[in-house]
Amino acid sequence: MNWNALIEDGWKMLAVAALVLFNAFFVAAELALVRIRDTQLDELIGKGNRRAKIARHIIGHIDAYIGVTQFGITMASLGLGVAVEPVFRDLLAPLFHVLNITSLETRRTVAICVGFFVNSYLLIVVGELAPKAFAIRRTLPTALFVARPLVWFYRLSFPFIWILNHSAQWLLRQIGITDR
Repeated sequence: MNWNALIEDGWKMLAVAALVLFNAFFVAAELALVRIRDTQLDELIGKGNRRAKIARHIIGHIDAYIGVTQFGITMASLGLGVAVEPVFRDLLAPLFHVLNITSLETRRTVAICVGFFVNSYLLIVVGELAPKAFAIRRTLPTALFVARPLVWFYRLSFPFIWILNHSAQWLLRQIGITDR
């Protein structure tokens, strides 16, 4: 048994899982922050809850933070697209050996196809549907949980978010939709 290959495959699968969870975080954040009611936050802010104050700030700048969530979701999805082929090529290697599939192109094509469907399933169920349902059912706790990390991510990715948001606003102006 090749322990180095096993450890390397484990790291690759961990990276896939992390990217799916990263996607789930941003999906839940987006839905919770557009669903949260001001009155829910006002009560907590009155009690000195700092996360509620951060969530209120985010809601006050919702266009920018929707850009943050979309940037996070897109980066996770693109990362998964890159990770698909090597992960499934390695996972399917024993099957390729048993079936005597030696063509590298065939192995790559099969790995991409299998990986595409498995990753699509994981991304839709774990990365999209479950976090959306969770955020709908637990809006306030989700909004409070995601608020601080979302602000950190916003600060780290600010140049990209600024470009994306300004591009979207420009596009909206081109079709006649202006600021509030």
